[in-house]
Amino acid sequence: MNIDLKEMSLSDLSKLKTKIEKIIVRKEAKMKTHAIAELKKKAVSLGFSLTDLVGDAGMAADKRSPKSKSIKRATVKQKYKNPEDPNQTWSGRGRKPKWLEKGILAGGELEDFLIK
Repeated sequence: MNIDLKEMSLSDLSKLKTKIEKIIVRKEAKMKTHAIAELKKKAVSLGFSLTDLVGDAGMAADKRSPKSKSIKRATVKQKYKNPEDPNQTWSGRGRKPKWLEKGILAGGELEDFLIK
C-alpha cells in the first residue's frame, strides 16, 4: 500500500489522521483485553486471581475508556459547620468558605465551628 501523502489535501490528511487514531485506539483496547485474559490465565495457573495480584485498583484502571481520565474520589467527611445555617458545612480542604472567614474575622476560632 503506497499512499502519496504529499499530494493529499489538508482536509484528506485530517480525515486520514482521524481514521488512523480511531483504529489505533481500537487495536490498543483489543491488545489490552487479550493481555488481561492471558494474565488471568497465568494467575489462575499459579493459584491466584488477577485481582489477588494487582488489586481492585489495577483492574478498575483497565475498565475505564481510553478517553476517560477522571478518577472517582471518595467523599470527605465534613468537619465544620456554620452555626447560623447548619446546612453549610466545610471539610477543611480547599479554600475556606465565606461564612467561616467572616466568623473568624468576627473573633471566632476555627475550633468554634467544629462539628461535634
